[in-house]
Amino acid sequence: MVSCLSMAGVAVYAIRLTKKVTASPCRWIFIALLTLTPQSIFLGSYFNLDAYSLFAVLMLVDGWAEGIRSRWSLKSCAVLGLSMGLCVLGYEYTYGFLVASVLLYVGWFLLNRREERFGRFFGHGCCVAAVFLLVCGWYFVRNAVLFDGDIFAYREQLLQSDRFAGEVWQIKRQATMQKQGVSVIDMVLSYEFLWFNAISSFCMLGSMELFIPYRYYLAYYGFLLLGCAAFRALRPQRGVAPDSCVSLRLFAAALLLGAAINVGLSVYASWARDYQPQGRYILYAFIPVYMAAALGWRKIGERLASWWKIDARIPQWAVTGGVIVFLGIADHVGLVRLLERFIWIQ
Repeated sequence: MVSCLSMAGVAVYAIRLTKKVTASPCRWIFIALLTLTPQSIFLGSYFNLDAYSLFAVLMLVDGWAEGIRSRWSLKSCAVLGLSMGLCVLGYEYTYGFLVASVLLYVGWFLLNRREERFGRFFGHGCCVAAVFLLVCGWYFVRNAVLFDGDIFAYREQLLQSDRFAGEVWQIKRQATMQKQGVSVIDMVLSYEFLWFNAISSFCMLGSMELFIPYRYYLAYYGFLLLGCAAFRALRPQRGVAPDSCVSLRLFAAALLLGAAINVGLSVYASWARDYQPQGRYILYAFIPVYMAAALGWRKIGERLASWWKIDARIPQWAVTGGVIVFLGIADHVGLVRLLERFIWIQ
């Protein structure tokens, strides 16, 4: 139920976020890609932290947009602290967005230091820190008390693994890439690592062995690549104030930084701790990709409308509707694969 409600929360915050970015129908592309891919549907009914962590990150990113829009009002700072605290209670793969949040907040005030007082920056920053500690501080205190100062409980994981896990599953016995002498670069550039991460980001069900036909993966990534290629990143548009352009650049830089750290943490975990090239661990890095693709297809729709002398919303709605139908068909195909496996097992 937590995963189900979290995925519903992802939809709510995706809708809120896109309203702040664009009024184009293509904003629904971003929403659909986050919530309607077979992998998202699967994670919404999956007993783990993936859907919850994605919800916390979307809430955090929406908090960034609201903070910039309101010039970091006290309310937006409280929301920022709340969402940062929720991220800490999820996967560590989201922690890059915490670093990006701090840099975004500090960077915005540095860029606006002539208009903003230091007292406001410090006071509202204390509000962020207070709410953050209120939400997740108990977790670190609890771990420190129970596990002799091990605030992240990493040593405790090793101890419990030795105590309860079967010999094959003990953490210390895992034949990691690091122990095998494989370099990080060799692992990342290997066909298997790239393939499994790419495929499982869209649809890989069961125990990482159920695929759908390859044409769906090609269509999915082809759509993303075309949208991102059409997106002219960080270029000022007519009628946009210079300070707004700076804020957009800062927002985009924070998104990219959070995504890069997310991918880096996933790569390190696969290399040094447990080799699991699974797309669900880098799902948060797709947020800027989905956003760029949606905005890119908005521009494609505008270009087509200018050629055909029609309302830009017509091709934009056509593309958006096509994406939603495509994802619905992919979900159906994935469900059939699961049912076939279930019937075969029975």
